[in-house]
Amino acid sequence: MTKKFVFIPLLFSLVISCAYKPKKTTSTPKNTPKTQTLSQQSQQYSKPKSLPLLSSLISETHQITFKGRRAGEGYFDPQGKWMVFQSERQKGNPFYQIYLMNLKTGKTRLISTGKGKTTCSWIHPSGRKVLFSSTHLDPQFRQKAKKEFLERKKKAHRKYAWNYDPYYDIFVRDLKTNKLTRLTKAKGYDAEGSFSPDGKWIVFASNRHAYSSKLSKKEQALLKKDPSYFMDIYIMKADGSQIKRLTHTPGYDGGPFFSPDGQSIVWRRFSTKGPLAEIYTMKIDGSQKKQITHLNVLSWAPFYHPSGDYIIFSANKTNPHQFDLFIVRTDGKGEPIQITNTPEADVLPVFTPDGHSLAWTLKNRNGQAQIYKAKWDDRKARKLLGLKPWVRKKILLSPYITENDVESLINFFSSKEFLGRKAGSFEEKIYTQKIADIFRFFGLHPVGDNKSYFQNFTFKSATELGKNNALWFNNKLLTLKKLWAPLPFSKSGDFKARKVLFMGYGIHSSIPQLANYNSYTSSVKGKWVLLLNDLPQDINAKDRLALYPSSSLHQKIITAQQKGARGVIFIQGPQTAARSELVMVSPSHHFPSLSIPVLTIHRKLIEKVFKKKGLSLSALQKKLDKGSPI
Repeated sequence: MTKKFVFIPLLFSLVISCAYKPKKTTSTPKNTPKTQTLSQQSQQYSKPKSLPLLSSLISETHQITFKGRRAGEGYFDPQGKWMVFQSERQKGNPFYQIYLMNLKTGKTRLISTGKGKTTCSWIHPSGRKVLFSSTHLDPQFRQKAKKEFLERKKKAHRKYAWNYDPYYDIFVRDLKTNKLTRLTKAKGYDAEGSFSPDGKWIVFASNRHAYSSKLSKKEQALLKKDPSYFMDIYIMKADGSQIKRLTHTPGYDGGPFFSPDGQSIVWRRFSTKGPLAEIYTMKIDGSQKKQITHLNVLSWAPFYHPSGDYIIFSANKTNPHQFDLFIVRTDGKGEPIQITNTPEADVLPVFTPDGHSLAWTLKNRNGQAQIYKAKWDDRKARKLLGLKPWVRKKILLSPYITENDVESLINFFSSKEFLGRKAGSFEEKIYTQKIADIFRFFGLHPVGDNKSYFQNFTFKSATELGKNNALWFNNKLLTLKKLWAPLPFSKSGDFKARKVLFMGYGIHSSIPQLANYNSYTSSVKGKWVLLLNDLPQDINAKDRLALYPSSSLHQKIITAQQKGARGVIFIQGPQTAARSELVMVSPSHHFPSLSIPVLTIHRKLIEKVFKKKGLSLSALQKKLDKGSPI
């Protein structure tokens, strides 16, 4: 099939002087780039305020646990590949047991013994051990299980309440040897534990002192009625030694977690005056206690974002019977921001180690609960909280060469915080500094500039418009950037008027089945070519994919140059959805200059020329979009 092309004599007089000139950048992690610093960017962020759409920080929500009457308290391993959680699914046992799930395959493994009650699990930073609390050593655990089954039969819809069994102790399961080690032995509720980021410490909640101290008759009655009243925060070494009590305030202190840097602890404190709780933080030695929330409602289940900059928690601020998720700055500045607003209870939220996903327990009105996961918009959360963008400060590495360390490095250096690590950018400087820190950690000797780990070099990082750019169209000077613009690929210089040939999309494909879309079946030597941006609009996905390599601006220019074209003019087709009337290319990137001039012109001007020739640009594009000749 032979195509007939339309020859349109447009008289142009072009003067393109220094269309684009390169910006030179020195790559060095020491100097501040010309782009905005993170501090400058943060000044543009909005002050803390309420979300107009409560779900705007959460997307792609999906359920990840399904079995059993209830499941909850899901926590990730450092790589985000595994989740440890509690679930009521063990045959013959009505109480929670601890399970480890492969998040890729969904396969689960029982970690606890299957006996007694269990709760509050956590994966060791090495990924080799799992911590949890259990009552399986209680000699009465079978009788308690039978009693629970009977109670559930009698009261199918009874109100769910947590049991602070004094037989709860903390255990660690070795995932390789399956060995179970008991860490606490005192009478009392020892639970709500988690490892520090370096794996050396465990923080937990306990009322053990109430069982070992001399209590008044009033306190004894209170212990029997409400053992949670005596709960406080404790810390101990990972082997169960050096136990230290950190809080001594009446009321329930519990749900502690270490901050990502391991220097602080977040927890919630219940009031002695009713079902009220607030979020607190303190140093791991118990000093610098600080109240973070002042909502005067039941705020609980706090958890740090991996950056350590803010905390997520649950609260019944809008309805005493409805728990929603909130975020608040770790420094306590500003008001907490509500994230969810559902009739169900959104509780026990946790972030994935990369900080870009969120898991939480969603409990319906019947008391049935399962774990859900969703994508989390950290950048938007920071804008709402008035926080700077997140750049990770530290990578925790083992002294040994391990698969986990290699994966941690890959995940760190490819993380979203570095925005692709563009050469010369602020993120690239942080990136290279982190590599230098790792070299220093490995003990490597610096041999770069000034005895550093760096060697500076100059490169072209971007292009910008030069002076004296001008285009005459039918003897009229066109407004630059509004009606026309040279593109960064363009050759600089003065170019006189020549004939212009409309060559459709300017595509040349070597695939025989796509020959109908080839534009160059006639000579364009010595002439300008007028080309449509993008690809034919009405092609199927398979053909679109096949034509894609031939459709980029750069490739179209190279093809025109190889065919002998004098220059290239790009326009947005009337059938093409485009944000701009001009074909724009970001000047923040450097493009290699080609040996022909390249520019873009407003479509309306070209349509007028077509109309004078008795042609319709829109009709011609529709034919091209279907692969028909013109």
